[in-house]
Formats: sequence, structure tokens, C-alpha cells
Amino acid sequence: MVPYNSEYLSREKQWRDWFLSHGALSFDMFSVYSPDELEKVFTVTR
Repeated sequence: MVPYNSEYLSREKQWRDWFLSHGALSFDMFSVYSPDELEKVFTVTR
């Protein structure tokens, strides 16, 4: 669980600003994923 407080929001804004200033089209620290999508994101394949 991510501590969602003012410190988190400030950090998220800093990362978003950095990525956008370096050419990213968008940025989300933690997108909303379905359980199936989460499994694909966090599954390590060898």
C-alpha cells in the first residue's frame, strides 16, 4: 500500500514534471490495473 499523503503527492508531481519535461506524453506513478493486468506487469519471465 502506498502512503497517499502530501509527501507522496509532492513526489508524484516532481516525477511527473521530470518525465514530461524529458518528452514523455504522460505519467502516472501507479495506474489503475485490473488483477489480470497486474499479474502481467509484475510477472517475471525467464
